[in-house]
Amino acid sequence: CMMRFLDEKVPRALRRPLTSEERDILWLAYEDGKNDPAPTCSISDASPQDAAAIGAHYLLVTLLNSPQFLYHAELGDENGELTAHELASRLSYHFWDAPPDDELWAAAEDGSILTEEGYAAQVERLFADARTRETLAEFYKGYFRTSEYKDIFVLGWSFPWFQYHGIDGHQPAQFADKVMEAEMVELGLWYSHTSSATYREMFESNLNFVQAHVLNAHSGASVDFWSQAVYGLPSWDGVSTPTPFPEAERAGLLTRMPLLAAVTINARPVQRGVFIREALMCEKAYEPIDAGVVVEPRLDPAMNTREVIEELTEDPTSDCYSCHYNLFNGPGFATGHFDALGC
Repeated sequence: CMMRFLDEKVPRALRRPLTSEERDILWLAYEDGKNDPAPTCSISDASPQDAAAIGAHYLLVTLLNSPQFLYHAELGDENGELTAHELASRLSYHFWDAPPDDELWAAAEDGSILTEEGYAAQVERLFADARTRETLAEFYKGYFRTSEYKDIFVLGWSFPWFQYHGIDGHQPAQFADKVMEAEMVELGLWYSHTSSATYREMFESNLNFVQAHVLNAHSGASVDFWSQAVYGLPSWDGVSTPTPFPEAERAGLLTRMPLLAAVTINARPVQRGVFIREALMCEKAYEPIDAGVVVEPRLDPAMNTREVIEELTEDPTSDCYSCHYNLFNGPGFATGHFDALGC
């Protein structure tokens, strides 16, 4: 039984065939466990069955703590090319974030994955699988930083602010983050999985991806109130081609409410600019240095948000100037005609 486990199951855990040395090490761990007079895992009665169970425990501990199991090592063949099993593992974790399934493993075993036709067939099969959508959904949650959405509507102003925008009778703090997360994830999935599109088309998108079933599941609210109030459109059914936004200023990824909404009553152009630089342009936004303001800012109650930010951060003699003026403020100010809710 343990021999069969070593020959059939362990290679799948390691995502490649066992070497003879590895097999010997694991078998030795099994034998050590069987013969251990004081095993670290206590099983009553020293019967042969118990001894085998202790041996199996030792083997599994050795396997699950081995770097070969924990890390994805791609050593390649003698020519520096990926081996069949390394390629299969790379594909499965790229598309599914999981080990190769039986069919992909078989393609590695017989070497067909190394052929152009075999590789293309596996890529198409994995991409069409529902698990790829799940992996992509997790990617877009990170890409659009959806974990931060939960903080947007937790302040006391959120409910009257929704009343102001004609969304009376609903408590957005209870479900807003779920609705916004679903909107951005479905947008990403539409352009990278559902349809054949380009990265640029996703950035220029003016389609509405707010779904009614998400609203109902998390709030019990009327079907269209969110989409109608924010975008002026009925909710998307999740199947048909989404409806374009009626207003020209909603064209493009950066005009989405989830990327514009803030945790304060005022819009936050600096935070928007940091998101654009970091998440969308892949530029590192460094933490501000611990330095005082050289000149005390002169703020006036009549100033708008942009004027306040410029007064606070764009004094050429201050340490804030370089990053804010050259990196953050400009992209943030470009979204200045949207308020703190993204309306």
